[in-house]
Amino acid sequence: MNFITIVSERGGVNKFIIHARKAFLKGLDPKQNRNIPPLKYDWVIRLKEEFPHLEFVINGGFLKMEEIHDILKPENGLSGCMVGRLAMHHTWDVARLDREFYSQDHEVPDSRNREEIILEYSDYAQAIMDEEIAKHGSCSNTIMCRPIINMFVGEYKGAQFKRSLMNKSREADYKGKVKLVINDSLAWYKTQNPEALVTINGEKVIKPSWILAAQEADKLQYHEAKAQKLQEQLEKQA
Repeated sequence: MNFITIVSERGGVNKFIIHARKAFLKGLDPKQNRNIPPLKYDWVIRLKEEFPHLEFVINGGFLKMEEIHDILKPENGLSGCMVGRLAMHHTWDVARLDREFYSQDHEVPDSRNREEIILEYSDYAQAIMDEEIAKHGSCSNTIMCRPIINMFVGEYKGAQFKRSLMNKSREADYKGKVKLVINDSLAWYKTQNPEALVTINGEKVIKPSWILAAQEADKLQYHEAKAQKLQEQLEKQA
């Protein structure tokens, strides 16, 4: 708190982004410091209580939209929440952010669908890869695919889409061809869950309609067979 007092009063700083973990300068490397020390959200809320005239943005471990809604409740007084982990692990949820947090202030246009976003990203990724290869001689398919590997997380065949990207990224025939890695994986996924590609605004397709229809058909067939069997038993008894 002494740091906040000095920096705000002497330096004129009025907005602070606080990572809600204690960093250990000895014993933990940077990656471990991002995961091992426990999160202390209450520390950040306490800072806001102690310095109500200053703005505080919280950072650290937010993976779900529900967690963001909870920490940004008006009574906590925070000005924002950093969502890097949400964007990495639940990428499509980012399309919900503006609509859920800012639609009361202004009209929020619909997002583009996932197929459009992924195809545009494949062009961008290939352009960056070509530049890197020209400058340094190589560029990793795996690294270039990371921003979209979780685009279908939690949805039908979403894990296989991720696996397809990772497997193709390592194949020799795809070396230097990240656009092809992405487009081939997307084309395969389109055969499995086409409805998911055209959703907008963070909407998800856990079970495609064709699976639901098949399940209903199986259920109907089961009940018809059961009814037929019962009818046969009644006829024998008669």
